Amino acid sequence: MKIIKSLVTWVIFLLLIILGGYYIFFLKTEKYQSDAIIVIKNLSFQQDVDKPSLSALLTQASTGSKDARLLEVYIRSFDMFNSINKKFDLKDYYTSDTIDFIQRLYKDANNSFYKKYHLATNENLLEYYNKDLEVNYDDLSGTLKISFADASPVKAQKIVKEIIKNAANALNYFEKENSEVTLKYIREQVKEHKKRYVNAMQKVISYQNKSGFIDPSSRAESISALIASLEADLIKKKIEYKSKLKIYDKNFPQMKAINSSIVSLQSNVNRLKSKLTSVSKKSLKGRKKLNKNVYDFTVLKSNLKFAQDLYTKSLTQLELMKIKVQQNSKNIIVISNPTLPQEYKYPEKIKEFLTLFIIITFFFIIIKSFITIIKDHVD
Repeated sequence: MKIIKSLVTWVIFLLLIILGGYYIFFLKTEKYQSDAIIVIKNLSFQQDVDKPSLSALLTQASTGSKDARLLEVYIRSFDMFNSINKKFDLKDYYTSDTIDFIQRLYKDANNSFYKKYHLATNENLLEYYNKDLEVNYDDLSGTLKISFADASPVKAQKIVKEIIKNAANALNYFEKENSEVTLKYIREQVKEHKKRYVNAMQKVISYQNKSGFIDPSSRAESISALIASLEADLIKKKIEYKSKLKIYDKNFPQMKAINSSIVSLQSNVNRLKSKLTSVSKKSLKGRKKLNKNVYDFTVLKSNLKFAQDLYTKSLTQLELMKIKVQQNSKNIIVISNPTLPQEYKYPEKIKEFLTLFIIITFFFIIIKSFITIIKDHVD
């Protein structure tokens, strides 16, 4: 009896191994994988080639990585699957006899428990599409490897080509969408900066009309220069007066003339200095001192210059963004064209058979150990 039970166990074990091996080696669909390698080229960084910097290189690398990750998400999305499905009818492929009965999807359940959970729904189709698809980004080289496995090697190659084509269109679509949003924002900024620039200019003109000076700072500079010149002449006259005083009497006509010049020069210097610091009585509150006028006008000019710079930069950004919207700033460069596979890639028959053998063996060891423990406990 024990021999029969042991024989039955071994028969079941061998039967499972044989059935599993038969499925793997003879029934499981052989799929051919086509591979391609691409890189995303960002043309917007070309203007910085003549002036390379570490920050520019890091920015470009970071942007390239983000673009590749974004592209990977799109390639795995239902939108990409839908596009590929329309051209290559993947739904019909996954539900056809080309796929073995275990991996196949079914259009209806037909009261089958297994088929009920393997219907050709959008979710299952996308899952099967992603199982056949491989997208790997290499951080070191910045390249993106795209692979697709299909029962037909020619079809696998065509699907990879179509994926690259759709990915390139989507990448520029995303970029243009982003540029359109940015362009709208910049246009609003241009309007705001223009308004600010016009207001600053109006304030300068209003101040000039009110003060009567085109530029108080230049007037103050000219007065200061004139004061310096008069003071230099004053010093010369004083030196001349003192030197001649040793020879001539101060009542001497020439000495009186020199002294009169000194008094006149001193009077002019004092008068000009008073223009810089004196307060006029023409208004109730009094006019601001010229030095204060210079300060106020300098602030207004600085505000005007700042507003002008902002407006100029925003106009430049607007023109650059208009160009960016009209052109494809990001392009996909194919480093390695989609290959036409000569041998199937999946299934890896030896590996899968050994895995199956280990799992079944492990399972039987556990069952046998469990039965042995129960028998020992009963005895």
